[in-house]
Amino acid sequence: MSTSETSNDSADAAKSEPTVSSEPTPISTSSAGRVSGKPWKYQKTATVRSHIPDGVKTKSWSERMEKTQKEKAVKKLQIELKEERQAEFTRQVTPFLRYIV
Repeated sequence: MSTSETSNDSADAAKSEPTVSSEPTPISTSSAGRVSGKPWKYQKTATVRSHIPDGVKTKSWSERMEKTQKEKAVKKLQIELKEERQAEFTRQVTPFLRYIV
């Protein structure tokens, strides 16, 4: 056997034998643990906060609380005005009710 034949034999042997590494293949991690591998399964997100426009998401807690306090004050005023109108109505109508009954 010549040297060229031995090198061809070793090259053929290397091609036919798969290389086996002793190290396991690293599995990439995801944020949720294991991945289904199904393309129609999307990463779940928080529904309410993800559909809110970016401008609303960036408001600070104090700004949102100020807005809530203003809305509560307006609602309280509306209730007071409604009660005043109802009291005025009953005050005006009460004298006529004794004649109807």
